[in-house]
Amino acid sequence: MQQRKIQYAFTMANIEDEVHIPGVWTIFHQFLKEHCLKPSIAFRKTQTRWFNSYSLAIIFTNFAIANVSLFRDHSLIRAWLHKVDRNGGIYRHRWGDAPIHTLILTQLISRNQLLHHLSINPLVKSDYIEIEIISY
Repeated sequence: MQQRKIQYAFTMANIEDEVHIPGVWTIFHQFLKEHCLKPSIAFRKTQTRWFNSYSLAIIFTNFAIANVSLFRDHSLIRAWLHKVDRNGGIYRHRWGDAPIHTLILTQLISRNQLLHHLSINPLVKSDYIEIEIISY
């Protein structure tokens, strides 16, 4: 990842159920306006569908590898996370990390810095250890 300058790698993408993310689309567009940002090409391609509505596409964060400095040091990503927090996105609306990360990553990170289909096979042990459980 370091050699290819990958900032975020993930295994799967899917569609989020709209009932789990009320208001996230509106808040994100407010964020773009506040920071004088136009939706990026990648954002428009992956996050919008007809009539500029939300496509609900998300990056699964169940297994992802990220350059931590991306979230810690990128001022716009930090600003987005603060906006989510100030608007109660996580605590009031129970937005998950997947849509929150997906929106900002598709807006700010170039496609060549994202890696889909992260191969984790070398990390998975093929032999399983059998454990005998004894109860008394």
